[in-house]
Amino acid sequence: MPTRSPSTMPPPASGHGPEVRARHPQTMLKLTRAVAPAVYPSIAAALSERTRAVLDPAIPMAWIPMAIDVEVIEAVAQKLGPATTATLVEARQREEMGSALFDGFVKMALRVFGATPNVMVKRLPTGWPQLFRNAGAVEIVSTGQNEAEVRFRGLPAVCIESDAWMAALPVGLRMLYELVNVKGTVDCAIEDVGSGTALVTFRWQ
Repeated sequence: MPTRSPSTMPPPASGHGPEVRARHPQTMLKLTRAVAPAVYPSIAAALSERTRAVLDPAIPMAWIPMAIDVEVIEAVAQKLGPATTATLVEARQREEMGSALFDGFVKMALRVFGATPNVMVKRLPTGWPQLFRNAGAVEIVSTGQNEAEVRFRGLPAVCIESDAWMAALPVGLRMLYELVNVKGTVDCAIEDVGSGTALVTFRWQ
């Protein structure tokens, strides 16, 4: 999917559209630079000037337009392909789970509720707004002994219409298994693009 031009980007300080913590795309670019230094300049060059103007000086906890996160993941996927991109998404989620933003949140969940996949899945509705704002909500559909289903409602059009961003979603969610030392899979099926609805299924051993 082509990278969006600056004219299609929402205003950086609107405060009303879907937003993401700056550390999310910043970490992706940092890891990409380390893993693929020869390709990184072409990825950076694919980003619009407006995106760089917002992203480069932002503090990690700042809220920035979600379109920037989509633009970054699309640029990475286009240059490095799905397999390498998935590896980078996993590394990003691993790093973010140990960050100040999530470390206390995760440790509290594990200490209070116990270390099981179901516990971590049930924390998703609370964890999602830590990283994304005005970007939909997570609904627990069902939980069982070896599987669970969650529905994402109201995902922004800029996200659900991006193949690269939607491919990264279940990859990032797989990191929940690593937190509880369990092996499992995560599958994501778009139910309705217009309403931004997607069903995510977790299955573990």
